[in-house]
Amino acid sequence: MQKKEKNSLSEEIKEIIKKYEDMAKEQHQSFTNFISENNILYVLVWDDIEDKYSPLFIPIFDLEKRREVPVEDIGKDPRLEVTDRVAFMQKLFIKFAKENSKI
Repeated sequence: MQKKEKNSLSEEIKEIIKKYEDMAKEQHQSFTNFISENNILYVLVWDDIEDKYSPLFIPIFDLEKRREVPVEDIGKDPRLEVTDRVAFMQKLFIKFAKENSKI
């Protein structure tokens, strides 16, 4: 189902995803994106904190409103509240990052 959703995304959204995917490649980090229960597209970014990369999922596109998510809306718009799926993905990638830093 995720693959079908990605194929039906507009070129604008695909370009936005590609921008974040390229950033992850430059950092030699993994990349993923997903659509949350409330139709918000999230991407994985790697925040450089004290020379260590920490995974963070950020909302980038509201599929229902068909617009990019303005940074100033994060924390204000109830549709951008962290859902169970976002929290699960965040925990999963934090665990992944911790395990890989021990190698």
